[in-house]
Amino acid sequence: MTNQILPQRVQAQAVKSSMTQGITLREIVIHARFHVAKKSIVKHMKKKECPSCAMEIDAQAAVCPICKFEFPKRSPWITWVAIFLVIVWLLSYLL
Repeated sequence: MTNQILPQRVQAQAVKSSMTQGITLREIVIHARFHVAKKSIVKHMKKKECPSCAMEIDAQAAVCPICKFEFPKRSPWITWVAIFLVIVWLLSYLL
């Protein structure tokens, strides 16, 4: 494994886990390269963080492709009602 793919500390953990779990180092390197490539693709799109698995995904996604978390759909009228209530509260506080 090269240092540009995984830091030395992570490499040591990978070697240790490969020995205990029976995973080959080649599989770990392939997974690391895939993860690096995936991160570079994700950088170029607008993203949000999944509250379930903490992965950054496309901002327009309704479902997380990793853990299948369904993001709640927010109706625009709820936002307007909240803004209206804040304005009413501020006005009543000031007057």
